[in-house]
Amino acid sequence: MLKRRLSHAAIESDPNAVWNAYIESLASSAYDELNHVQRPPQLAFWYESEVQNGGHLQFFKNQREESIQPTVEALVVIGAVAFADILRNAMDRRRFAQASEAGDVKDFISLTEKGEFSDLDRAYYAQRPTMISFLESYLAANFSEFIVVEA
Repeated sequence: MLKRRLSHAAIESDPNAVWNAYIESLASSAYDELNHVQRPPQLAFWYESEVQNGGHLQFFKNQREESIQPTVEALVVIGAVAFADILRNAMDRRRFAQASEAGDVKDFISLTEKGEFSDLDRAYYAQRPTMISFLESYLAANFSEFIVVEA
């Protein structure tokens, strides 16, 4: 991934400029374009996005199977250990309860109504600090891996 370039003036005039550049990088970069420091927050970002928009069921529906275990590992790397535990529990439930894959919107609605992951979704939403806090902390600790500040 190319690091996002921001001027001092842009950062001073917009308190969200750094965060927005970081999120844009995580959202728009292909995983293979990222280095070992940049990959964990991207996986955490997509986990956050999916769960916030449709719970764990949506996360499992939209993510490739091979990215789920690396997401657990990424959560640990960024310090979001409680979130990693929630995702592990969801993975176990999915595996052992044989949660069916939603094939279309009707199937998705049916699975959602069954509430297969509703308790884990609530645990996720109630978790403090939030995932955003962990993503912010990771950016602060690895700023130069994501942002280049120019004159």
